Amino acid sequence: TSAAQVAEIQRLMAERGLTEAQLTRRPQEPFFVRIINQVQGEERDYVMLSLVIAPRNGSMDGCFGVFQNESHPLERLNVAMSRARSRMEILASFLPAHLGGEKFGL
Repeated sequence: TSAAQVAEIQRLMAERGLTEAQLTRRPQEPFFVRIINQVQGEERDYVMLSLVIAPRNGSMDGCFGVFQNESHPLERLNVAMSRARSRMEILASFLPAHLGGEKFGL
C-alpha cells in the first residue's frame, strides 16, 4: 500500500462517515490504515493487505516498490503477511501467474 492508497482509503472512509475509532473493536488494538513501513511490530487478529500494483509493459519486474530487495526479494512481503494472527485478506491487482515464480524460486 502506498501513501496515496492510504490517503484514498482514508478519504473514502471519511466520505462514508467512518472513523478509525468506529472501526476499532478493541481499544488496545485500534484499527488503522498504514503503509508497510509503519506496521513493523504491529499485529492484529484481522489484516487486509493491499497489493494493488500496476505491471510495467506487461511484466511485474520492478513493480513491487517497498517489497523489493535484490538480496531477499520476498522478505518485506513476508513481514507484511505475518501481521495477522488469525485472518488475512489480500487485495491484488494481478494474478499469481504474473509474478513469474521462477524468479523467486516458487
